[in-house]
Amino acid sequence: MHRKVKILAATLLAAFFLALPAISSAKVYIDITSAKVQRVPVAVPEPKVTGRVPDTARRLTPEVELTAQLRSDLSFAGIFEVLDPKGYLEDPRLADLVPDSNSFSDWYASGAELLIKSQIDYDAGKYIVDLYAYDVFRKEFLFGKRFRGSSDSMKDISGLFANAALEKFTGKEGPFGTQIAYAVKEGSGKEIYRTYLNRPASTAKITNTKALNLGPVWGRGLDYIYVTSYYGGEPELCRVFLDEGFLRYVRRNEGMDMPGEEDPAGETLAYASSVGGNTDIYLLDLASGKQKRLTRDRGIDVSPTWSPNGKKLAFVSDRKGNPHIFTADKDGDNLKRITFSGKHNGDPAWSPDGESIAFTGMDKSGTFQVFIVDVEGRKMTQITHGPYDTLEPSWSPDGRFLAVTSKKDGEKAIYVLRLGANQMERVSPVGKDASQPAWSYRRLK
Repeated sequence: MHRKVKILAATLLAAFFLALPAISSAKVYIDITSAKVQRVPVAVPEPKVTGRVPDTARRLTPEVELTAQLRSDLSFAGIFEVLDPKGYLEDPRLADLVPDSNSFSDWYASGAELLIKSQIDYDAGKYIVDLYAYDVFRKEFLFGKRFRGSSDSMKDISGLFANAALEKFTGKEGPFGTQIAYAVKEGSGKEIYRTYLNRPASTAKITNTKALNLGPVWGRGLDYIYVTSYYGGEPELCRVFLDEGFLRYVRRNEGMDMPGEEDPAGETLAYASSVGGNTDIYLLDLASGKQKRLTRDRGIDVSPTWSPNGKKLAFVSDRKGNPHIFTADKDGDNLKRITFSGKHNGDPAWSPDGESIAFTGMDKSGTFQVFIVDVEGRKMTQITHGPYDTLEPSWSPDGRFLAVTSKKDGEKAIYVLRLGANQMERVSPVGKDASQPAWSYRRLK
């Protein structure tokens, strides 16, 4: 049912490992789950340009753009401290890609523990980019990658390498190359936007209906987004393909239909519907169009989210009075309540590792905050704090970050927070009322 996925880095022809020594023996192995991660000082000099690289009319040359994005991506990851290039002792235009003993000594004197060296060449109409990582303290080569692409590929190359670096140093691949969709208030309506992680200039408007478009949710194929749209006057469940920009109806029922998620196989859509007068969870077989009612209760059941193995669903229900988080098997059996405190719990998001569920809860002061609860409901942890609302969590595919809606800076906006760190990075444009973030499932390959 899915269209062929259009990868942002379509110009990348190849990316392959040059060497993969066991990173567990390297000095820079990092536990990303620790609340007190000590950042690793990393030097990222500009690439050495070899051969004949063509002139470009771009504002930034490929080597400058690659360096700027790589420094930004590594810093954004939260575990690297990118050193000021003013303190570098080496001239990248003259230095070799492989450091010698004296070069390692210079980098160590600069404060670096990790060194990222790169080189750019040009052949047959494509840029050839080599990126190497070195442990400065041990004077060891850690790993390297080679890429081929156009001058427009440098940000994608940076993301791919940053993902690989995170995987080698932490055991988990990074989130770069993923996107966050969200709703932006425009006049009396809301339109859907998307932004690539750590690339503010990539922000793009997906819908232009001048109507209310709510609750964006990514399809597993990454090339379309589900929304509840009032474009036709009634709240209908729709799908918008990114390369088209117009809405297609998925279901047209009486009442209101609100998307949940596709199951991990991309075959079944869980959604909430008020058809028949009561709001319950339904499952829609995307191939046949057949729907199955999952919950049957007088209470309101909304916001279904799948477990990563596709065997269970979490959702919000007020069947016990106040809204709380429940789980159930995909056939509706084994219903279990997993939150018991607070007057309002909603917006569940099942973690990629399947072990916990992030959700919105209300703290003792009446402020919305983000919490995480294990799937058995035994331990609940408050993740965000502050005198402002923070809500609507959505996991990054690697489970390191959450996208949230917050009024941290006064206006409602989309932020990314790293678990274990008391800081958030804004990703939605300044001056726009943004909410309901949805993190895409896939990343660049």
